[in-house]
Amino acid sequence: MYDTDVAQLGIKIAESGLWPTLSVQGNIQRSVQTDTTLSTNQVDNASVLGQLNVPLYDGGLTASQVRLAKELVAQSRMVLEQVRNQTQTAAIAAWVTHEGAKIALAATEAEVRAANVALSGVQKEAQGGQRTTLDVLNSQADLNAARARLIGAQRDRAIAAYTLLSASGRLDVKALALNTPDYSPDPHYHQVRDAWGGLRTPAGQ
Repeated sequence: MYDTDVAQLGIKIAESGLWPTLSVQGNIQRSVQTDTTLSTNQVDNASVLGQLNVPLYDGGLTASQVRLAKELVAQSRMVLEQVRNQTQTAAIAAWVTHEGAKIALAATEAEVRAANVALSGVQKEAQGGQRTTLDVLNSQADLNAARARLIGAQRDRAIAAYTLLSASGRLDVKALALNTPDYSPDPHYHQVRDAWGGLRTPAGQ
């Protein structure tokens, strides 16, 4: 959007070549002469020179520059629309992925609960002599596999959440409520705005 604004101002800059320009120059001069008779002559001169330039013919240079600036505006608007579409597509895809990760997480949580119930039932049946130790071990293996899938689903949910924040432009310190100061260029600007020169930073580097 800033690039589009800059390109729009470029049209006005190019069109300024069609307007006349006026320049004014002032001069004040004083000369003092002393001759052998000890007389002094002082002469003061003041002049003002005004110059007005009116563009009559430049071989079409200014007109071509204006057309170029307008084409650049059209190009920047096309790029802006493309970026908007890409951002919207990325946000929609991130939202869909996030919702899918939520559903997958809920399913794996239910799977873990079911595996826990199944293991408890197999253990009780093994105590009553209805199941073997191998059955108990197989049920424990199923529970461990379900827990591993749960961990993977939790990871996918976290990644999807951060991807959604990034796509919507909210992956920053304030939105995440991080315990760290947010970067602001204002302090550095106020530290160096009155400096006439020098290569050292405010930190002494």
